[in-house]
Amino acid sequence: PWAGGGQIQSAPANISRFAADVRNPYSIQYSFGVERQIDRQTTISVNYIAAKGTKLFRSRDLNAPQAPYFGRPDPEMSVLRQFESSASQRTHGLDVTLRGRFTRFFNGTVQYAVGSAKNDTGGINSFPADNNDLSSEWGRADFDQRHRLNLAGTLKASHWFNLGVLFAAYSGRPYELTLGRDLNQDGYATDRPAGVRRNSLEGPGGNTLDLRWGRDFPLD
Repeated sequence: PWAGGGQIQSAPANISRFAADVRNPYSIQYSFGVERQIDRQTTISVNYIAAKGTKLFRSRDLNAPQAPYFGRPDPEMSVLRQFESSASQRTHGLDVTLRGRFTRFFNGTVQYAVGSAKNDTGGINSFPADNNDLSSEWGRADFDQRHRLNLAGTLKASHWFNLGVLFAAYSGRPYELTLGRDLNQDGYATDRPAGVRRNSLEGPGGNTLDLRWGRDFPLD
């Protein structure tokens, strides 16, 4: 089917490999807190929780085009994907919990948590926006939620009014600001504007409310 004796041109191969110094990730966690009884049926606790993740996995294309992006350094191959354990993570959080009987009608638990989680990787399958410059990858972790409020309890005012309440409110998670174009010619249209870090935007928060009404009917 190829006139003039033409031949099929094979595309450059993609290669995946582990870095020579790859190691298993590990995490160091530490916390301290205090709990105090406010009255006979109510207690409050305050806890600080932190963790440090080291040697986390990420991917990087070692054959990505370099500025001024006129082609790959080695034209004999396409993507040279290297799995590295070179990323890190820091998390900090403060948790305040109030539990017990708040009034003669309401018994339950109220928890408020505020925290921060930052890293420079989205996981072993994630590529940086610029494979030749990882400085802008440090930012909010994909799972980072700054504020969370949870309430669970029972409101009982009479034999006929026994109401169970579950309420949760939380702030939004971060997401990327991208140009939607592949300016650095690495095959991924995930380039960010100059000076913009990873996960620089925040999505909407939300809340949920579950109610349950119950009544006991004794059988004689």
